[in-house]
Amino acid sequence: MTGKKLNVAVVGLGFGGAFVGIHHDHPDVASVKVYDPIPERCRYFTDNGYADGIYGSFEEILNDPDCDAVHLVTPIPLHADQTVAVLNSGKHCACTVPMAISLDGIRAIIAARKNSGKNYMMMETQLYAREYLFACELRDRGEIGI
Repeated sequence: MTGKKLNVAVVGLGFGGAFVGIHHDHPDVASVKVYDPIPERCRYFTDNGYADGIYGSFEEILNDPDCDAVHLVTPIPLHADQTVAVLNSGKHCACTVPMAISLDGIRAIIAARKNSGKNYMMMETQLYAREYLFACELRDRGEIGI
């Protein structure tokens, strides 16, 4: 980190909603804005203080000069095209698995990452599912494990 806190957009609030609070509470994040095609999902996060704003479209995120990074938790067929668009807009991109559904999609992401100089992270989010975090709590309290 360069000391600058990141402004993050979370796209896709079905399963992706579980990550809004994680970004919101991260010490290196200045703000979190959300986007989902179902407006009620977005309002939940702003109404409850987990998000600092709502984007009206994916394109609005790409055109926002204040947005530094995008976390994509969208349908699998969209991953490659959306990741390439995010990287080409000059933003860091994290995307849930799979990276793409074709070799051409993977190649396009690699090229966009190289051309943009931005970070790309393919996120296997299952490791940090509620069940895993609960098991960690039980372990830390000495209720399970040795």
